[in-house]
Amino acid sequence: MRWVWDLTREIDIDVRPREPVEIKLIPTRGINVAARIMAETWKGYLTERGALEFLSGLPPSSQVFPFVAFRGGRPIGSVVAVLEYGVGELCRGVHVLPEFRRRHVGKALLLHALRYLQGRGARKAFVVRQMQAPLSEDDVAASCLYDGAGGVRRPPLVEMVYTPQCPWTRQFLVMVRDWLLPYDVTVEEVSMWDRFERAGELLLGSGLAEDRGGRLALKANVFLKVFVDGVFATGMPPDRDQLYHRLERLGGRKHQDRSPVPDEVVRFGQPGYQTILETSPQDWAAVPLKQDRFHQQVALCLDHHPSGWSATGGRR
Repeated sequence: MRWVWDLTREIDIDVRPREPVEIKLIPTRGINVAARIMAETWKGYLTERGALEFLSGLPPSSQVFPFVAFRGGRPIGSVVAVLEYGVGELCRGVHVLPEFRRRHVGKALLLHALRYLQGRGARKAFVVRQMQAPLSEDDVAASCLYDGAGGVRRPPLVEMVYTPQCPWTRQFLVMVRDWLLPYDVTVEEVSMWDRFERAGELLLGSGLAEDRGGRLALKANVFLKVFVDGVFATGMPPDRDQLYHRLERLGGRKHQDRSPVPDEVVRFGQPGYQTILETSPQDWAAVPLKQDRFHQQVALCLDHHPSGWSATGGRR
């Protein structure tokens, strides 16, 4: 299960623990101390060695913020917040010692971490929990905590920003959709023409474009760019492993009964492009426009999109 918080909005939930609790940020330079405290507050879930491996294995591009709740100098709860590319994760969730549960300690710790991430510029945050079937007592408690703190149960959002007049790009859209079949995700196509504002937000947020006095300036041709929860995952040609890595990093859940479509049998489902791909798209190469064939090649792209520009008549 995955819960998401929109940190572009004010967090208007407040809570007071039933007894005095002090929440502190443990510096990651004292990683051994953080691991020891995590092991104390995650009893039954994580050993000190496991906590040390967990902290050491977090992505080097991320910022790590271990928060600990103390009562009378004793650590009674903790959560590790990770910030990467404007998205925060509460790694492995919030943990509170059993004897201090149902006293609002976990909720106070969670809201403190969310507000801290918000202050560091995070646009959203999420937490993932593997649920048992049937639900355990801990699963029920965790669900109540995240629901009560404003978390929204939602799978990752995959947005495919594309240049609609390019037939090659439109075929890749179908291929990426096939790749995503094994995962519980929401998929949206974001046309550079029909949804220009959203496309611009994603490209600006990832550094693939810049704002020049209110005008979007691209640093490279778009063709196809794939984002997971607003974070850039892969470009053109798409890299399946790179996409899966980003998807799983952001909490994508895989269906047990579905397998990815192999590269050698990718289906191109667009009308007029019923083709079987027999080679990996990573082996393909883009051919630049040639001056002596410029009009023919540009017409192929422009005439492909019925509501856009045509090679002969301008905008339709």
